[in-house]
Amino acid sequence: MSSSTQSPRAKVDVQSLRSEPLLADLSEDQLAAVTAAAALQHFDDGAVLMHQGDIADALYIIQMGSVEVIVRTRDGREHIIDTVGVGKPAGELGLFTGDRRSATVRARGAVVAIVVPRPAFEAAMERKGIAQKFAAELAGRLAARTRARTLEDPPLSHLLFSDTRLAPIWFVLRVWLAYQWLSAGILKLTDPVWMTTGLPLQGFWKAALVTEPRPVIAYDWYRAFIEALVVGGHYVWFAKLVACSEVAVGVALLLGAFTGLAAALGLLMNVNYLLAGSASTNPALATVAVFIVLGWKVAGWWGIDRWLLPCRTPTPLPRRRSSWWRSSARERGASIETRAPVVHAGS
Repeated sequence: MSSSTQSPRAKVDVQSLRSEPLLADLSEDQLAAVTAAAALQHFDDGAVLMHQGDIADALYIIQMGSVEVIVRTRDGREHIIDTVGVGKPAGELGLFTGDRRSATVRARGAVVAIVVPRPAFEAAMERKGIAQKFAAELAGRLAARTRARTLEDPPLSHLLFSDTRLAPIWFVLRVWLAYQWLSAGILKLTDPVWMTTGLPLQGFWKAALVTEPRPVIAYDWYRAFIEALVVGGHYVWFAKLVACSEVAVGVALLLGAFTGLAAALGLLMNVNYLLAGSASTNPALATVAVFIVLGWKVAGWWGIDRWLLPCRTPTPLPRRRSSWWRSSARERGASIETRAPVVHAGS
């Protein structure tokens, strides 16, 4: 982590505060008073703007970068419950309630913030419009976090599909599936018949169109589709498409690049093979592909996706101090503190 230092404070420009939507309703005198009391402060990556449990003595309005709001539970674990970006306030809840800071706020990268001391903040709150704007901002963040918690994955689903501790298992499944597609696709790419006339695919389709003593293809609409491809001679170019697609899916899975999309394309091919009456290894391949599609965030964690898709950050499932069916009242309280962070909205 980078240095956790903060720079000396600098004076705030009146124009900077005037452009802030939260302070737009201040009169010239009020704005001048806030400007005189406020300071512009720079924070390095990892610097702590406020600690959980501190006295709420200032409001921070983020001017550059973003900060993460962190709650430390009774077992000492940290949980990131929110992020605050440019133009948004941090630390307003403690100023509203008069309580101590309910969360720690830490810089994510370089951060510049306007620091408004508590006396200046309270003076600004005397103007009705300002208080309403801050209340609306706080309510919006509470509502957003409540919706996020409502839609949160259950623990088992999070463990299987979003916990990076299972990345090695997903890596093995991904590489196995990649090998299956590459071994099949490379054979086709190196076969002149597949890549010129497409006769092997023609033979496969004709065998699938057999209806006696029973239809190989169970669905009439799919049988009609395959028959149209055979009659139109489309197996010539379609064979090339099949070979290239199999190799492309295998390479993407092997490298862990766009893992979910690659597994989905492979699953689509498996489904088509199954519809054409070819079982072989397709049921097993399709099953693994379904799981990789569901767990794409972790399946590509040991791969290029970790850098291709940096917006997603799978996190380990928080550990409990005892089994859930034997948890004590005190531990249930700690769990509630972790699961319902909406009370920590503004720090």
